[in-house]
Order: sequence, then structure tokens, then C-alpha cells
Amino acid sequence: MNTRPINDFIEIRETRDKGYGVFARKYIPINIKVYDETRLKLDKEMVEHIIQKNDETVIQRFLSWGWAEKDLFIFPLGVETYINHNDNPNMKNNISCRKIIEGEELTEDYREFDKLEDWYFDLTKKYDVWIKIL
Repeated sequence: MNTRPINDFIEIRETRDKGYGVFARKYIPINIKVYDETRLKLDKEMVEHIIQKNDETVIQRFLSWGWAEKDLFIFPLGVETYINHNDNPNMKNNISCRKIIEGEELTEDYREFDKLEDWYFDLTKKYDVWIKIL
């Protein structure tokens, strides 16, 4: 299987049903920061500028990959784009919330990100971005 090591703890590899995921390369104890975030943070004006310069398909994809925190749009660029959802996650905010065994997929609960800022929610409605509330 094709893998891509990220650090001593994790690697990206194919999953059976979700495309790609992040997996433990070795045992990870509880409360360990597993990876550093790589995020692009844009203010509302920059988001509007990007929207004005692109077609609807690009806008929908752009808005669906990020989220808003107060007046900023957060667009993940690193490992976290490969973290899949699980109702019983082993990660929260890139920190292990329980022991993770070697080979186990790292997951987060996407419902933590469903608290949308009004301005961002309005944009997702305007551009028909599909948002699934889990």
C-alpha cells in the first residue's frame, strides 16, 4: 500500500472506503499533539474577493473545504485535510483524546465544526454549498 509518512507518529494512506486517511505509525498515548496545523486564514473581504473571481463550482468547493471562526475563514492545507469523521473520534484539535494503537486511523467528530458563523452560513446558502449536519 502506498503510504506517506508525515512525522514519527502518523502517515497518510488509502482507506477502504473514504479515499485517504491518517493512520498511526506507532502507539500514540492520550493527550499528545500529533501534528501541527497548516491553515490559511482569510478575512471576510478576501473571501468575497475570491468568490467574485471564480465560477460557482470553484466557489462551492472552496467554501465546503473550510469553516469560519468569528471574522476569519479557515482553509486547511495540511494533514488535517485527510482526517476522516467518526462519531467516536480518537482526536480533537490535533490532540489524541484516547490511546491510539499502531495502524489505527485517526478520526475527528466533524460535528465539532458545524457551529457556523452567520456570514459564512449565508454564503453557503447563497452558493448552494451542501452542508451535511451529522
